[in-house]
Amino acid sequence: MLTEGHATPATNGAGSAFVLAIDFGGSKTAVATVDPRGQIVATERLGLDKATRAEEIVADAARAGRRLLEAAPSGPCVGVGVARPGIPSAEGVLLSPNLPSWDRVRLAEEIGDAFGIAPVVVANDVKCAALAEHRWGVLRDVDLALYVNLGSGVGAATVASGRVLDGAHGGAGEIGYAAGRIPELDRVTSTLEDMVGGRRLAERASELAGRTLTTREVFDSNEPALANLVDDALATLGAHLRTLVLAFDPTRVALGGGLMGHAERVLCALRRHLSVPAPFSVDVVAGQFLYDAALRGAAAVALDAVRGGADG
Repeated sequence: MLTEGHATPATNGAGSAFVLAIDFGGSKTAVATVDPRGQIVATERLGLDKATRAEEIVADAARAGRRLLEAAPSGPCVGVGVARPGIPSAEGVLLSPNLPSWDRVRLAEEIGDAFGIAPVVVANDVKCAALAEHRWGVLRDVDLALYVNLGSGVGAATVASGRVLDGAHGGAGEIGYAAGRIPELDRVTSTLEDMVGGRRLAERASELAGRTLTTREVFDSNEPALANLVDDALATLGAHLRTLVLAFDPTRVALGGGLMGHAERVLCALRRHLSVPAPFSVDVVAGQFLYDAALRGAAAVALDAVRGGADG
């Protein structure tokens, strides 16, 4: 699942080494310089038009990264970590419907060429977020845990004995592709992401209300039809997560992503649905890094690659 670029470290004067982290999300791109302790030194966030092609998004991120490198007070930059939805490979990115045109982008190679820095490590964004929460956040010192991202897309990651599990093909945790029935379409079966993902939830609510609504407006609405829509979505999500909890028996489930801007409602619903049978229960909490976990995780995989190279 991880790929590396080929180049040399970029030096920005004497000082502590740092890494560059990039998160290509469904609604934004975030770029940051990060120190070895995982602390963000500086960051830029770029808005994203979903019609923009992958090549343009990568070019924008490269420009933002160069600005951060030029402004960094110390150096050298010793690696780059990249988080993005889907399953990255050397040839492109698979399973990334919210970000089209990425399937033929050699991301590690292009980022390496853009910055002249190695290693460049590319990883799934939800797995990056889980790593960040395990290393520095609410999953720290938890031996077996689940991380669930609720944003434009829906995904999960399992942390076991200090490792985030990839799966045989890098697709572990891609629960957004599980079947989920959309009530207003009666018997038509779609995916869990169509049911719960923030973008599709807003689209469905807009069709129902006859006006354009944002996800925040849907959650904040007192209209019974929209409230029922959200309740049904959270109930469906809860049913799927309940299966994961029963299968893995984790100590803790951490929730992150944009929908956690409505943490009280989401947590209340999912805690109710995840009240699994005695004699065990699971701790359901909000992530520490609700909006930048994947970015921090991208830094973590870069730091790990640098340390691994040094050890080798």
